[in-house]
Amino acid sequence: MTVEEARDDDEVITGKFLVNNCYATILFDSGADRSYASTELCTLFNKKPQAFDIKCLVEVANGKLMKVDKVYKNCNLILDDKLFKIDLLPVELGSFDVVVGMDWLCPLRAAIMCYEKTVNVPLEYSETLIIQGEKSGSKLNIISCIKSRKYLMKGYQAILAYVKEVESEEK
Repeated sequence: MTVEEARDDDEVITGKFLVNNCYATILFDSGADRSYASTELCTLFNKKPQAFDIKCLVEVANGKLMKVDKVYKNCNLILDDKLFKIDLLPVELGSFDVVVGMDWLCPLRAAIMCYEKTVNVPLEYSETLIIQGEKSGSKLNIISCIKSRKYLMKGYQAILAYVKEVESEEK
């Protein structure tokens, strides 16, 4: 499934969020028992993977089996300015940078709300964090860290800009 197909599918929640200070296209997947990061995204992490206690075979979407024996422990996942920790297994992913699976969703008692395209995460004091997934027809215009790195490696120039809307005072 491509990112565009996922955005148009009512049963899939995707979005762009920060993982270890890198923007990543994330798929929230209740069908995945663990959480995964693309090997390409992992090259941008400022940390080394650790040995994974369980040697496992992971079947990716194209049916290919991959042996996974490493894990990136306690990665930072920023959702709506809230910091969460997530363990990520490095695998070759197609269209997504990260797949958030049940190992992260269950302990937080998160609920995937397909119709609303949200992931609801209960917080302290009876609050709930509502993570809005991308909807059909809406597209974030954020270039991924991976794409920008590729362009920079090819010699393209880059300009970093921070744009903030300021309300003007009318006289």
